[in-house]
Amino acid sequence: MNEFVEFLKTRTDEAHKRLQAAAAKFQAAQLEHQAAAQEFNGWQSSYQSELRKQQAASGAAPAIVQATSHPITPDKPEINQTDVVRQVIQQHPSGVTPIDVWRAVNSQIKHRPYVYSVLKRLSDKGDVFKRRGKYFPKATSKSEDGKTGQAIVQ
Repeated sequence: MNEFVEFLKTRTDEAHKRLQAAAAKFQAAQLEHQAAAQEFNGWQSSYQSELRKQQAASGAAPAIVQATSHPITPDKPEINQTDVVRQVIQQHPSGVTPIDVWRAVNSQIKHRPYVYSVLKRLSDKGDVFKRRGKYFPKATSKSEDGKTGQAIVQ
């Protein structure tokens, strides 16, 4: 038994070292991201300033250039957060609690209260229903021609 406790302690120490190394890498990546965002914002401000000067000199109406608080990443398309929550619920036909939905989507939806807002909206719309603290997908019947028919409330 003592050997097992020592084994667990050794494994815990190793995992702690890996966690610390990963945290250091994560912090370095965050700093790099912040520096890149600041550089982007600086260049964007310069661009907008010069654009306004040129338009004022030419007498043209100033174009409205909207500044963004963060750089736009073309390789990361916008996700429909409501569809993400809807898919999680559909993957759990026996029902799913709001906290389980949050755990499934927290990498895609940053603010937990928004998940509850989406659940309420889906419930009000009739896409899901709530029973005993769990959200269930609306089951639909299939007609003979394969088209979706009336929704069945369970």
